[in-house]
Amino acid sequence: MSKVIMSVSEIISTIKKSNRPTLFVEGNDDERVFSDYYNKFVKRNKINIQQCYGRDQLLEIYDRRNEIDNNKKIVFFADKDMWVFKDIPENYHGICFTNGYSIENDLYHYSKQSIFENLLDEEEHTLLASILSNVAEWFSHEVNLYKNNKTYIAKLHIDNVLCNKTNNLLDEFLLKRGYNGPIDGIFQELMSNDYQKLRGKFIFESLIRVFLRRSSGAAKFNNTQIFNLCISLNHNQEIKIYFNRIFNELLDDDGFPSVFNSEVKDAI
Repeated sequence: MSKVIMSVSEIISTIKKSNRPTLFVEGNDDERVFSDYYNKFVKRNKINIQQCYGRDQLLEIYDRRNEIDNNKKIVFFADKDMWVFKDIPENYHGICFTNGYSIENDLYHYSKQSIFENLLDEEEHTLLASILSNVAEWFSHEVNLYKNNKTYIAKLHIDNVLCNKTNNLLDEFLLKRGYNGPIDGIFQELMSNDYQKLRGKFIFESLIRVFLRRSSGAAKFNNTQIFNLCISLNHNQEIKIYFNRIFNELLDDDGFPSVFNSEVKDAI
């Protein structure tokens, strides 16, 4: 069965018919994460959590937000993506953006000590760091292209970048990308602060690689289960600040600003 994808106009038309506060998010993972958190920790009122089937459509809906009833409470949440390396355009300052590259980055950052430090043994921590270092070496090249307004790629699986057996960078792939080695300053930036500027899907894909190398019978986790771990088992108060800022803005008129990133950083 083919996946149903709503157009921008269809999403706007659907939300106009509802009287519930609406949180617009990019995709399926975001919709599930916010729904899981809301159902577990908030449960205050009925709301819509509407995925927009991609970041481009979310931005377009934001541009057309005046077509929605001005009295309806709406909030937009999006990944910074490559804007993590540049200033967010002024016309999108009303959107709640992630602190890092994506929601995966933020979840990993807020879950590292409370979940992943205990979930991985010493050997697995070393393996994860090695995988992410190799990915960051290549990605520094793509970020450098982006910063110089050249064509870059980011949306691909690490299986296209690294050998599945050795975790080394694939020579054929690097040749196609014109890769000549890591860009030192950018590489260090990607490796710092819990990989906040490295594409977050690379982090989750790397975690899955580590889990898949576990022996038969050992606990292994897929992408959905990693998201669930970060929400359901996370006792870190910082992640509650992160999500509650969004839901407080959606449900109350408490004067919370649309862009919460600086306040979250001040609170942690």
